[in-house]
Amino acid sequence: MGTNFRLVWLGASLSAVGDYVIPAALALALVRATGSAGAIAFVLACTTVPRLLLLPIGGVVADRWQPRRVAMAADAVRFLAQGAVAAELIAGRFSLIDLAVAGAVSGVASAFALPTGSPMVAATVDADRRTRANALLGVSTSAARVLGPALGGAIVLTIGPGWAFAVDSVTFAVSFAVLALVKEIGRASCRERV
Repeated sequence: MGTNFRLVWLGASLSAVGDYVIPAALALALVRATGSAGAIAFVLACTTVPRLLLLPIGGVVADRWQPRRVAMAADAVRFLAQGAVAAELIAGRFSLIDLAVAGAVSGVASAFALPTGSPMVAATVDADRRTRANALLGVSTSAARVLGPALGGAIVLTIGPGWAFAVDSVTFAVSFAVLALVKEIGRASCRERV
């Protein structure tokens, strides 16, 4: 597997860590600020519902346009949304509406980012190595599911919730930069993506 795939893998892994840092950090931050389980449910719904509704459209966009550019655009949007929340929380301000809006924006961006993985793997890895490449991405995502919440919780409990959002924002910025290093990759046909 070549340099392009390694960069795609690194970008996807960083984005996955960013995705999984926030739910635990958000829950702890909201419990500290409001003491309300309803606030947690509201903000998580604002993140999840747009992602679920727009995921099919994200798949079409990733299939029709350059998936690397779609992933980079999604990383840029998530960087800005999570960075805005980080700045607000670090400054000591708290707004449930701001968290909900940032969650919705991040959910929309995630709906477009998630479907880009398969086309980028297909375009950067030969057909005989795709199974290994997809397995590596699967292991990375599984590790992010375990490490992300632990990292988010540790950051919230030690230095504060704003910093967890700052770390999340940085993961998307680094993912954007890494994907920018990938040489232009072509689109693989649907038959080649297996």
